[in-house]
Amino acid sequence: MTEVTTARFLLLAPDKQVRETWQARLEPFGSVRVTRTAESARREVDRARAGYTALVVEVDVDTREVQRLIQAMRKQAPEAPILLVTEEPARGEKLLASSAVRMAMRGAAFEETRYFIGAAVALAQTENPAIAQAVEGLARNHEMTVKQMQLTALSTTDIGRDALIDGLGVSHNTVKTRIRHLLRMHEVETLDGLGKRVLRDALARA
Repeated sequence: MTEVTTARFLLLAPDKQVRETWQARLEPFGSVRVTRTAESARREVDRARAGYTALVVEVDVDTREVQRLIQAMRKQAPEAPILLVTEEPARGEKLLASSAVRMAMRGAAFEETRYFIGAAVALAQTENPAIAQAVEGLARNHEMTVKQMQLTALSTTDIGRDALIDGLGVSHNTVKTRIRHLLRMHEVETLDGLGKRVLRDALARA
């Protein structure tokens, strides 16, 4: 029987306040390994046994060291979502875009952050990049929250109600309310019906 799986985030942020902000965003959905330099982050990627689900980089400027880190992450986990947030436009924008790196300017990254985290959570739960992409596609169309994206990813699994409650760490009534809202949003009658819709979309993307 499926259980709720959390993501493993690697965070590079030299600024203390930025690190703390990111940790608060990410920790509800998984573990966070914090690094302050691109070099230390790259070493972390190289020696991580289980690997990371996603990489967050928030720096003032894009540097060669940052690009090397992203290339190392892409080599280790080709499907992992990567988000680069900078103060100035990325210098290696063409190279990064070819690696499907999400790029955002500081101060304008809130929406992209939400979908990035949700995609990472969906990938951690399903271990299927096509499903994660399908979940994100639905999320963008319906302006879903990360929690809604997580529940949508779980709808594609065989998780039971008790495991869902335990894994999400909320009450039975809260789970019922979240499911009801999600089903109304997507105009389906059951969580299984939502899961089948996501799987059809994922199959079309594969």
